[in-house]
Amino acid sequence: MNAIIQYFWYWADQEAERPFITEGQRSFTYRQFGHLVSRLAKQITEKGISHGDRVILYLEKKHLHVASYLANLTIGAVTVHLYPEHTSSHVAFAVSHTGAELIITTRKDLAIEGAEILLLDEDVDTSEITRPLLHPHPTAYLMFTSGTTSKPKAVITTQKNLIFVTQTLIRLADIKPGDRELIFMPLGSTGGSGHLHGAIMLGNRIELLPWFMADIEDPELKMMLDIIARKKITGLLATPRIVQALLTRHRDDLAEKGRGLRYMLANVTPMKQETVRNLLQLLPNLRFCTYYGLTEASRSVLNICRDNPGHEHATGFPAPSVEVKIVPLADTPNSGEICIRGENVTPGYWNNEQPAVDREGWFHSGDLGYFDEHGRLFVSGRIKETINIDGLKCLPTEIESVINAETEVATCAVVAIPDNDAYHRIGAAVTLKTDQPDEWLKDAVAAKVIDACRQQLSAYKVPASIHILNQLPLTDLGKVKRLELAKLLAKSDRAYPKH
Repeated sequence: MNAIIQYFWYWADQEAERPFITEGQRSFTYRQFGHLVSRLAKQITEKGISHGDRVILYLEKKHLHVASYLANLTIGAVTVHLYPEHTSSHVAFAVSHTGAELIITTRKDLAIEGAEILLLDEDVDTSEITRPLLHPHPTAYLMFTSGTTSKPKAVITTQKNLIFVTQTLIRLADIKPGDRELIFMPLGSTGGSGHLHGAIMLGNRIELLPWFMADIEDPELKMMLDIIARKKITGLLATPRIVQALLTRHRDDLAEKGRGLRYMLANVTPMKQETVRNLLQLLPNLRFCTYYGLTEASRSVLNICRDNPGHEHATGFPAPSVEVKIVPLADTPNSGEICIRGENVTPGYWNNEQPAVDREGWFHSGDLGYFDEHGRLFVSGRIKETINIDGLKCLPTEIESVINAETEVATCAVVAIPDNDAYHRIGAAVTLKTDQPDEWLKDAVAAKVIDACRQQLSAYKVPASIHILNQLPLTDLGKVKRLELAKLLAKSDRAYPKH
């Protein structure tokens, strides 16, 4: 099969009564979900959408997002994935940028110039309906880059990209037929949608959690663990923040209710080595993996952490049939730009706004990294995040590794703060493992951090200020919003230590 939608319809025909998706109180077999997909495909075509037209998905209910996406794949419409957390102004930008003629949503107050609205009821009819003809388009979907360093770009993902990356994921996690996948990540991301594709390819069961990533705190984590135990979940994709929170605040529950987990993956690298080792020790039968990639080149580098003792925190080795090279840069002699070539790499951006690859097919990631003597890749930061202090350069990750080693530190992020004299100065934001820490503890930890940096780093790399925060500003996928953090620290007058 050369399109992921063919797998879905195969299971809907061959294993019609097999459970497929549950979200809250709604559960569907493959047959029932096929009826829902067929009904939505009919509604989409009745709106005048034809092969190759772009359709935006802006849906809070994850099962409706899945059904609408599969309907688009069936008739050959090109899905434009958006997070439900996005503002209406971002939806308007997506419409103008991609030329989308239809937005599928449940938001009754949404009105965007230039696009029609298909308003879905959360209780969509799943009675039998004639299935539309299967006519996949070569482009499976468009997904926007995060836009943290520039204007978001619409990345093209082809059917060929999709099959290759899904097979890579299945091999990495050793996902087997009969596994039960828990998905709480946004389906508008390569993480959430990637695990959806893996389950569809194998005809597996999916449990969707109806939460926004930003809303997942301790009550939701407890509910998640209860669901993992009760529904006999065998695998999930998490973020470093979620893994850390489970280990530090729900350790006993995780040990008991997570013992049936066969695999868990994290979508952000690098992770703290201590965190990975703690997880592997707590769940000795768990296959924990991390992977590195971008929207343009998903799952390029893989690490099966238990297979790499002493290097659990490494980014990992290139995925099978994926080439990775380091291009040296003058300003970063100990690392270079990570470049990727393979069937996972996008053919380009929508509207050809800029080339995605060079003449030899290499995608230049904008990330810095290096290989060790065994061929393991380590990602060391973004080129645009390089800190320049009076002509001397350093990367945030180098300083963060020192700060993260302090036992009281839960998470940290280092950013460049504009400085009139030296161009940049270094600001460090830290969250502590202790809830509601006293001022004396904040001061003491900050002093220890500064002392550790002075002992282990060159003098110009020592942070000018330490800021103790309740939480770091994060994207929906758990990545630090460094520009937002830099602005926050530049305005803050609450730096530590105070003495």
